[in-house]
Amino acid sequence: ANPYMLLDITYGVDFKKIDKMALDLGLANNDAKRVESAIKYSLALASNNGNTCVEKQNLITFVQNLLNVDDKYIETCMINLKAQAKIEIEDTEGIEWVYLNTFYVCEKNIANKLITLKQAKNIKRIKDFDKKFAQEENSIDIVLSDKQREAIKSVNTNNVCVITGGPGTGKTTIIKFVIELFKNEGKKVVLCAPTGRAAKRMSESTGYQASTIHRFLKWDKENNVFNINELNSVHYNLIIVDESSMIDNHLMASLLRGFLIHK
Repeated sequence: ANPYMLLDITYGVDFKKIDKMALDLGLANNDAKRVESAIKYSLALASNNGNTCVEKQNLITFVQNLLNVDDKYIETCMINLKAQAKIEIEDTEGIEWVYLNTFYVCEKNIANKLITLKQAKNIKRIKDFDKKFAQEENSIDIVLSDKQREAIKSVNTNNVCVITGGPGTGKTTIIKFVIELFKNEGKKVVLCAPTGRAAKRMSESTGYQASTIHRFLKWDKENNVFNINELNSVHYNLIIVDESSMIDNHLMASLLRGFLIHK
């Protein structure tokens, strides 16, 4: 019997309670089932703080303190988990990082999709951009800062664009200007955000309808699947996502899967 299986199939189970039960049943301190479960538990725990991976040596130290076992058992169990495709170990500039396989696959898919998107045909690019830009700026009677101008031009030039800045730096003005500019050129624009509150705030600040990412992807709550995906993608010239730092890996990967990319 493997009481640690409960950790894999039930959310929110306390590892320490399961561990005590297993040891009381006579499981050896260095049993592979115990050590492997502790490794996965530790990686899942790190993910609660927004970490998709953990430096290998830090992980070993944490598991050692958790279980009071020699690091050689932890190393062996890491090798076994990697062979079972339950974890991934990646070397980055001489430092080894350990991922749960689900997080690794998501992160890799996000990176690959963003690279593909970046290199794809730019179907939203506005010809005579400087002229159209000046016309739009005159029509709204707003004097943009140099940074705002740079951000808006970057949206036209690039397929992937990240705009950051603290409160009051003019991000909402940029979004409103971009929407007006591209809609006036007949481009299809959609707005979305990771939460209902953020989507509502986006709608109120821009004057245009925004939805949650789940609604945009037509989430089937009963089956927990998105009906917008790589087999049923959406066709928009411009997708603006607000509060993107709040999006987790799984949702970001799902969002990118739903984009139709023109090569």
